[in-house]
Amino acid sequence: EMFKFEELRNIHIELTTKCNARCGNCPRNFFGSKKHSWIKDTEYTISEFKKYFSHEVLSQVKFILLCGSYGDPAACSDLEEIIDYLMSYDLEVQINSNMSLRSKESWERIGKSLNEKSQIVLSIDGLEDTNHLYRRGTRWNKIEENVQALRGTKANVVWECLLFSHNIDQKEAINKKSKEWGVPSVLFK
Repeated sequence: EMFKFEELRNIHIELTTKCNARCGNCPRNFFGSKKHSWIKDTEYTISEFKKYFSHEVLSQVKFILLCGSYGDPAACSDLEEIIDYLMSYDLEVQINSNMSLRSKESWERIGKSLNEKSQIVLSIDGLEDTNHLYRRGTRWNKIEENVQALRGTKANVVWECLLFSHNIDQKEAINKKSKEWGVPSVLFK
């Protein structure tokens, strides 16, 4: 049976192909090094986003996932405006980010804009001494600053941590760090 537009409830949107990280298994690069030449850095502007995700679309949708296969949503210049637009429809929105992009002020604004149904998923794979081994190009001090900026906002925050041989022994310390950051749970994968 064909897909029917009126049955559309969930959408996964790739806001951008830009990213600061060079993760080892990312399809954007050669095993964590040079970006593939066929990937062009693009992103949605707020006007393009409103055109493609119009009232007709968003009035029937319940859930929007902003998670990049080729880029981190935080690399999208108009992310704050896009979040405001989505919140005007009272949708459940999930943003997955390595948290090493944008300013703490931007993350605080995003956290305050989200409704209680929405969440920010921290894609952080270890602690200061291990996260960069997979998430190459991220900066720990920026990650900490941005995660701390979410404290006191309405954002529901979940830490999603990929386990590797270099960080598997840090599970207890990661749980401790999550409590320090005010992040209620860590999902180990």
